[in-house]
Amino acid sequence: MFLSEADLYRISYSERVETIIRQASKDDIIDCIKQWYQQEELRPTTQNWDANGFLGNQSKQRITERLWVDWPEGLTAYQLAHIDLKSALSKRASTVSWRLIELKDDSDNPGRLLKTLDAKTARNRIQEALSEYFKAHVMTMPDPKEPADWIRIMLFENRHDRQYPMPKMTAYYLRFPDTPYLAVRGALNKTVALFIEEALLKTFQAKSLKFHNISSKSIHHLSELLHNKESLGAFSRFRLDQVDSNPLDYSHKTLKRPQREEYVKSREQKRRIIPINRQLIESREDDASDTFGPQVVEGIRRLDIHLKKPPMFTVPEDAADKSENEKNLRVDLSFYGTNVMDGIKRMLIHGLIEPPIPYWMKQIVSQGINEVYVTKDDVLREDPFDDDEIGDEEP
Repeated sequence: MFLSEADLYRISYSERVETIIRQASKDDIIDCIKQWYQQEELRPTTQNWDANGFLGNQSKQRITERLWVDWPEGLTAYQLAHIDLKSALSKRASTVSWRLIELKDDSDNPGRLLKTLDAKTARNRIQEALSEYFKAHVMTMPDPKEPADWIRIMLFENRHDRQYPMPKMTAYYLRFPDTPYLAVRGALNKTVALFIEEALLKTFQAKSLKFHNISSKSIHHLSELLHNKESLGAFSRFRLDQVDSNPLDYSHKTLKRPQREEYVKSREQKRRIIPINRQLIESREDDASDTFGPQVVEGIRRLDIHLKKPPMFTVPEDAADKSENEKNLRVDLSFYGTNVMDGIKRMLIHGLIEPPIPYWMKQIVSQGINEVYVTKDDVLREDPFDDDEIGDEEP
């Protein structure tokens, strides 16, 4: 493994460095140290270092003290980033908020967006772009459970600073290869965020960035949401996990149907059931399948819909306050739950949502956003209504 000058930049011990090491588990620290001993540039600078000093049944405090002894001048930027990312991957905190970033291709010159860029090349390009303005260090690491790569970007206040930077100078991105999406977590310095966004545009040759608000804090739910994102809409026939069995293959005939919930069990209860039009039920199920797919993607735990509708009643021509009654009607809906989309799908199947299904609802399902604004023309927007639009509405 080739280590650059930025990787070998040594950082002095401080309270922030101790915090990074303290947050990592004992096993994570040992795994990192074992890899450092395999790299000549990362081995201790002292003459009497011993790799066996970190092995055996020792406490985390003893291992940490051994770090100060074998690396008395401090750890390199690579070593600190290694421990930090290793700890982040092990903990996989579900309390961290993520923001989704979409890399937009140039509509005038389509096809320039580099969605298939490998992690090493992406790291080198981001490092090169940021080094023009900051002393920077970029490190990537594959996620062990999801098809994603972690990108850790650390920027120093000045080029000759040996102190570990403030927390808001370090950014954590989660990149999903072969897709135009990244996720960023935590709060960043606004100025630093602008430089990093510019570096991302340059690295992936994107025209612009579009931010999406998401409610899920789980990396797995976020990965599933993006993995199924393109399987809705016009390509619903090719959706994942939707396989039509061969009618001539009798081996599929023995498959058991999934068990369904029975609302009534006794014979008397079944006798009192009033039958509903079978075609109506089938049409609801077809609408639900076309809109949400056979398997609803998890990840959305909250959904806020702000609707703006035209007047629902005809105003007489001789009405004195006709202008007041012509105001648009404003409706705000909020849905909460472990899986909001599955709940809306059940409402559609049970007849609580009547067809035809508006097009903007299909967009919500495919985009995975948690707050939308629908205009009076049934056009979906992610940004709030303008003041002029709100002024013409009736709450």
